Amino acid sequence: MDGSNAPSQYVQLRKEKEPLEDITPGELNQPVQVPQLMVRRCLECGQPLPESYEPPADEEWTTGICGCFEDPQSCRTGLFCPCLLFGQNIETLRDDLSRNDACFCHALCVEGGMVVAGATLLFHGIEPQTSFLIFETLVFAWWLCGIYNGMFRQSLQKRYHLKEHREMKNHLSENAETQMTMVKPPPVQEMNSEDLKQPASSSSSSSPAPLTHHHSTMGRFPRSPVPRLFYTFYSTRTTPSSSPSPKAALLLGNFEVRHFSAGNVARAKNDKEPWWKESMERLRNIGISAHIDSGKTTLTERVLYYTGRIHEIHEVRGKDGVGAKMDSMDLEREKGITIQSAATYCTWKDYQINIIDTPGHVDFTIEVERALRVLDGAILVLCSVGGVQSQSITVDRQMRRYEVPRLAFINKLDRMGADPWKVLNQARSKLRHYSAAVQVPIGLEENFKGLIDLVQLKAYYFQGSSGEKVVAEEIPADMEDIVAEKRRELIEMVSEVDDKLAEAFLNDEPISSADLEEAIRRATIARKFIPVFMGSAFKNKGVQPLLDGVLSYLPCPIEVSNYALDQTKGEEKVMLPGTPDGPLVALAFKLEEGRFGQLTYLRVYEGVIRKGDFIVNVNTGKKIKVPRLVRMHSDEMEDIQEAHAGQIVAVFGVDCASGDTFTNGSVKYTMTSMNVPEPVMSLAVQPVSKDSGGQFSKALNRFQKEDPTFRVGLDPESGQTIISGMGELHLDIYVERIRREYKVDATVGKPRVNFRETITQRAEFDYLHKKQSGGQGQYGRVIGYVEPLPPGSATKFEFENMIIGQVIPSNFIPSIEKGFKEAANSGSLIGHPVENLRIVLTDGASHAVDSSELAFKLAAIYAFRQCYTAARPVILEPIMLVELKVPTEFQGTVAGDINKRKGLIVGNDQDGDDSIITATVPLNNMFGYSTALRSMTQGKGEFTMEYKEHLPVSQDVQMQLVNTHKANKAAE
Repeated sequence: MDGSNAPSQYVQLRKEKEPLEDITPGELNQPVQVPQLMVRRCLECGQPLPESYEPPADEEWTTGICGCFEDPQSCRTGLFCPCLLFGQNIETLRDDLSRNDACFCHALCVEGGMVVAGATLLFHGIEPQTSFLIFETLVFAWWLCGIYNGMFRQSLQKRYHLKEHREMKNHLSENAETQMTMVKPPPVQEMNSEDLKQPASSSSSSSPAPLTHHHSTMGRFPRSPVPRLFYTFYSTRTTPSSSPSPKAALLLGNFEVRHFSAGNVARAKNDKEPWWKESMERLRNIGISAHIDSGKTTLTERVLYYTGRIHEIHEVRGKDGVGAKMDSMDLEREKGITIQSAATYCTWKDYQINIIDTPGHVDFTIEVERALRVLDGAILVLCSVGGVQSQSITVDRQMRRYEVPRLAFINKLDRMGADPWKVLNQARSKLRHYSAAVQVPIGLEENFKGLIDLVQLKAYYFQGSSGEKVVAEEIPADMEDIVAEKRRELIEMVSEVDDKLAEAFLNDEPISSADLEEAIRRATIARKFIPVFMGSAFKNKGVQPLLDGVLSYLPCPIEVSNYALDQTKGEEKVMLPGTPDGPLVALAFKLEEGRFGQLTYLRVYEGVIRKGDFIVNVNTGKKIKVPRLVRMHSDEMEDIQEAHAGQIVAVFGVDCASGDTFTNGSVKYTMTSMNVPEPVMSLAVQPVSKDSGGQFSKALNRFQKEDPTFRVGLDPESGQTIISGMGELHLDIYVERIRREYKVDATVGKPRVNFRETITQRAEFDYLHKKQSGGQGQYGRVIGYVEPLPPGSATKFEFENMIIGQVIPSNFIPSIEKGFKEAANSGSLIGHPVENLRIVLTDGASHAVDSSELAFKLAAIYAFRQCYTAARPVILEPIMLVELKVPTEFQGTVAGDINKRKGLIVGNDQDGDDSIITATVPLNNMFGYSTALRSMTQGKGEFTMEYKEHLPVSQDVQMQLVNTHKANKAAE
């Protein structure tokens, strides 16, 4: 290439206002942007520069080193900073030099000396003191070597950049000091040797000369020890004579420049954006939830397959002997249901997606609760045949509770009777969704072929044996009318909740696909709109566009507002920025017994957690070391060294409870807890063999710790172990797990309902507990009243001390509260807990000698029993919301049976040839209903049931329960 006046094919200078493309430093054949950049991070290790660091005032360049130059142990990547230890006294912009290559004197003199010292000690023996001195000398030489190279490196970089700066300024005209763009050069194989060897001084024109590779005339960096030594000595004492490297940071007149590292360090897009911003923008935390058998696990299996996380698709129920990846338990594969939520992660189009697959059965609703508590977005799966079902309503209510933005996915479009538009209307009416379809199916049932994207206006077909190939084509002519209608509906609905799109729509301005996509994203993140996708996961259609929707419409972690409670300021609400720069704040949301001990799932809300770090459990005050940090892929684990804000990880060996908050100790924040429903059913269970009592207790302790809705208690009258849960299936699963995982056979009693007791009116108490038996006696008097709490109260028990003065010393008040709570654990009607009551202490008396904590606790217990009957107690029973789907010809029979069970029918819809009956029924009357329904409908009926509320029983039922309770006590 000659030095003519022709413009360079590599570099163009021009004035332009539009933003330039971003680059990855160190890649020659990439477009380059030259923004105003500042020194932000260390050249090699990526550590932020100290705020006190200032570049030389007389120069317009800077390279900078991190704080580990002065304090090597502060470097995050090792004992010593690579800037110093592996500093290589040549510029870091070389292609042929690894940043981890040690310099010659380090490799030969230090490491070689260590080997010689070790061999001498091994074969000839040496005095320990002498050996220690030799080792200390070598370590000092090792450290001094790094300092020496670091100092010369800084000196060389200064000369190098100043020379490049001057040469660049010589090529710039006065009217061209704007932005500089490097256009993509021809491939390396098409460059001739002249292109690479021409010096910068060969051009005498005003046009910029091509930037050539620095030291290209010298060939590759010498690797053998002797040439490396000479080259090192020469390069630290001479100034490079060839033109600057094209991979160097380009220096312009008045621009401040950041020196880019050749190492693997993430950089910001500009000087105002932190280094972590881009990685967090490319992160999604989502959950997949739905009614049972809507296809959640099947959808997750396809997601993992298309993202390359698994290499073969397996179906639920273990039909192929393997089962779906996310169903790791044998029970899950046998029954075809998800019992435990499972976490995994995958990558789609350079975005990282953390996924939690949740159960669909109402008995395992706690798994949905704690998953949604820590997620930033969710996918609500709806069946195109079954529509919006009972658990769909429950899951949607949970998503609203935790303010989770969501997409809807109407699944199973290939099934007979599929009607996505009916399901969309049900979502709008039953779930109160403000939603619209972003896709239109091409055919339904057996004719379902593909989808039309209403945003991009493209038709997508899914080819290949597993639908892995997505083919985009033009919209079929016979569907243009419905596409135009549905797209206009989509734009109108989004315009109602997005001002920017509304302005364009009202002004009849053309709305591009990008404008519509951005508006949908804004509305979805604000939880004002729910985009509706469609497909058939089982038939491998529609999954890839759904993944695109997750990237386009669901938020990244820094777009979601998360709050903590500052315990040092009376639980004041504090917003968490959610960045890795802040102090560590992480929530333990799930516990699981793993092969290597307790596995604790954490959502990191702020800061960074690293293997080996010491973290503080704010709830208990304990300081714990993180021995092992992993990422989960169902039941598989991948060890990692650290995780930053937004990530979902797991740690081993951390003793905690579900809902505990961890920090690095610099703050005392706790995250708001998740909603834990109360158990509604109990079973008496005991091991068949007395020898297996230890394993039996171990199993119950583990399950109670893992599942907050699983409770274990002891019947004080019979001495039996009582387990409580959310339903028959819930308890049956745990009994089966005890048998399989702990090899303990257990006998199970008849299921019994968890009744409650409450009071209906105010009653006063005045009780004196006095006991004298020689020596110190017992004396305590409490005066006050009990009253029912208002309906809908958040708490079930309240205690208030309204005593003025010191008639009862303040140190006895906690004992009085403890006594009232203990008394409320067992009401006098049927022995079940009493709830929804408020106890107010107004007066009392104490004795200087005989009063004690025990005396006042007993006084409170007897005072409660004294006034309880006067407060007109009643028994509460759990009421279940039951949804039945039966053929229309059996509708009358089923409705009559519901009435016999003292149920109340609250809804009746028609779905083709089936009737959908919704009713509220007392749980005590629903035992054995599965068998009864099959008998009434010839096996064609199905039902779902979930807890709704506790309500008072009728007077005759209360009398029957009280008499039964008295008879049982008399028999004992």
